[in-house]
Amino acid sequence: MKNFLIFLLFTFYFSVFTLEAEAKINWPWQQEQQTRQEVREQVQEEVQEQLGLTGTPSPGTPKEIRQQIREQVQEKVQELKDKLSWWLPFGFNQVEIVSIPGVTPPTDLGVSKDGKSFIVKVTEKTLLLRKFGGKSSLSEFSVGDIISVRGKWLDEEKTILESRVIRNVSIQKRKGTFWGTVKSIDLGAKSFVLTSVQRGDQSVSTDGNTKIVNRREEPISFEDLLLGHRVRVSGLWDSKLGKITEVTRIKDWSLPPGPTPTAGSTD
Repeated sequence: MKNFLIFLLFTFYFSVFTLEAEAKINWPWQQEQQTRQEVREQVQEEVQEQLGLTGTPSPGTPKEIRQQIREQVQEKVQELKDKLSWWLPFGFNQVEIVSIPGVTPPTDLGVSKDGKSFIVKVTEKTLLLRKFGGKSSLSEFSVGDIISVRGKWLDEEKTILESRVIRNVSIQKRKGTFWGTVKSIDLGAKSFVLTSVQRGDQSVSTDGNTKIVNRREEPISFEDLLLGHRVRVSGLWDSKLGKITEVTRIKDWSLPPGPTPTAGSTD
């Protein structure tokens, strides 16, 4: 069983390297060079937790665990495809936003780097990303944020850039799936603290759109979650604040409880 899951992990790495070779993209910026490594590390963390290599073995049948691994590998490979397909050879990295005239494209962002000012034109076709690759919008941008930009220069002095991709590294959010145990519960706010080996304590907030099921995919209520339960949470993670919001799904792998061994059992 464990050998099969490790094989899936190696399959993911092979897919990543194949995509990189096919892309043939020049990565002149250090921050962008880290993108592929970030994706690999995210999958490795999640796979290790499910393999039980980080402490507590994951509950569920072998078939269920294999399906979870497959879904995560497919999700991360697609995420990497989306990121690699948009990078262009012109632009700059690590510039600070100094002005935001409007939050609806088309608009011009004022940015600064090493004491020099630039104009970044944002159009309806500009792809706006958060640090971890999730789609963003100008309403999330703030003066003082650090961004990386790709596009084409509109003047010989290279002070005006029409952007195709803007990556805001100050918005440290990404959608994903996270494993852990329930450390504390706030029934009034319908939130709880999720403890994981890799990320420590994360606050999880639910709403009316959150679907909660047990390991048999049967609906349960928030009140069924108990301290110590092993859960899988899908939502928007803010690594800077340690919060998971916009939670779409919670799966409680501790419900229903497994059979209790009886005295004298030889199984």
